[in-house]
Amino acid sequence: MLPNEIISNLRHAPRTYQIATLTRWLEYIDNVHNEPIQLLFNMATGSGKTYIMAALMLDLYRRGWRNFLFFVNSANILEKTRDNFIHINSPKYLFTPSIKIDGKFVRVREIRSFYESDSNAINILFTTTQRLHKDLNCPHENRISHAELAQYNLVLIGDEAHHNNAKNNLYRQAAFGNWEYTVEKIQRQNPKTILLEFTATMDFEDEAIRDKYRERTLFQYVLRKFRQDGFSKEVLLYTASDNLPERELQAIILSQYRKCVAQKNDISLKPVVMFKSRTVYENKANLADFELLLLHLTPEKLGEISAKSTGILRKAFTFFANNNISFEQLCQELQQDFCPENLLRMDGGQQIPRQIQRAVNTLEAPDNNYRAIFAVNMLKEGWDVLNLFDIVRLYETRDGKTKNGVYIPGKTTISEAQLIGRGARYFPFIINDSHDKYRRKFDNDLENDLRILEQLYYHSAHDVKYIQEIQQTLDETGITNFASE
Repeated sequence: MLPNEIISNLRHAPRTYQIATLTRWLEYIDNVHNEPIQLLFNMATGSGKTYIMAALMLDLYRRGWRNFLFFVNSANILEKTRDNFIHINSPKYLFTPSIKIDGKFVRVREIRSFYESDSNAINILFTTTQRLHKDLNCPHENRISHAELAQYNLVLIGDEAHHNNAKNNLYRQAAFGNWEYTVEKIQRQNPKTILLEFTATMDFEDEAIRDKYRERTLFQYVLRKFRQDGFSKEVLLYTASDNLPERELQAIILSQYRKCVAQKNDISLKPVVMFKSRTVYENKANLADFELLLLHLTPEKLGEISAKSTGILRKAFTFFANNNISFEQLCQELQQDFCPENLLRMDGGQQIPRQIQRAVNTLEAPDNNYRAIFAVNMLKEGWDVLNLFDIVRLYETRDGKTKNGVYIPGKTTISEAQLIGRGARYFPFIINDSHDKYRRKFDNDLENDLRILEQLYYHSAHDVKYIQEIQQTLDETGITNFASE
């Protein structure tokens, strides 16, 4: 049984594996005798790592900790995390509106310095790994210092922890020691300081990393097991058309099919499509071309696509016909839903404005009208999106290679696999009380229209070599199992 102070103060009930995670934590913290405490939670993308963080904050508060320092590699992730912990009106907020521990109401506060902390609140300071490391090793007025941290019993919470190893940042190592040294110094100053790290993608193939985390890994729930347990979407590759405009139309037709299926079954869903470009220049051009494509879309064009459709696309058009959705009506719906106001462009390498960051982190919200995102090299980490169902690859290049008979995926293919992994987060819905809303329900009911709500399609050109490469890379990550199919 999990303590009531945890369960009653979280907005959602924990899933089975989250209960297992928290049970393992309680067993550890109730019996630990060694200090300092340094633990890793190696959990799959989409499994709710931030939910576990919130639960641990509640448990540690009741044990006497009040001050939490959250750090992550990317500044763009911080706004999403504020929604999880601070912004009570956000649909992503993880706590209940009123937190009560030991009979007293507890606030969750964002602070800029631990000198501002309230002994009756959960105080959270948000920063990036780079800034924290620099602030502590290059003292400056109005920045966090080792002297400040030494005065408090802290909980350090590191997200995307695979970035926290010194070998991943030679500049930090050369300039003023590595990140491990900084953490060790913080904990030497105050052994009550706890370090909790979270990641889905720790490189345990690296011997040094494997040795470092051998005794620290408290819980491991990898992507392959997560998928096998039915907690992710099923990822499928769609290669019906090499013609770029037609590929885009196929994707939004399938997206509209999902929307109609959901509406027919009283499920609130606004499916989103991502169009992925290779460069910023191409991204701008692709968005402009798409707007023209929709502007000049005709019922006759949809009829042509329907006439030669196969597979899931044929099933979509059959659904439209059976539900009296004509080509004229479908054309109007697509032009309205994918109008320029409902398209969002995100270019790689940019510092995302807070307003755009909030929009892309709340795509499921009822007042968020975006149906498509045009992106370059973004949204690989820290992006919690449940209603992304189609990713369209708008380029044909490959960068994988074969060395000594072994295929080595290139950076582009790895990046694509990471993006697909984020999109594979399951969109929860209920059909009847006999189903778990967080798990796939139709793996064995292949003809059910609702199965489309449990699938992510990755659209690309019909390049046999590339398809082999992305399949192998996805298999290696654990999000698919094409090799056995």
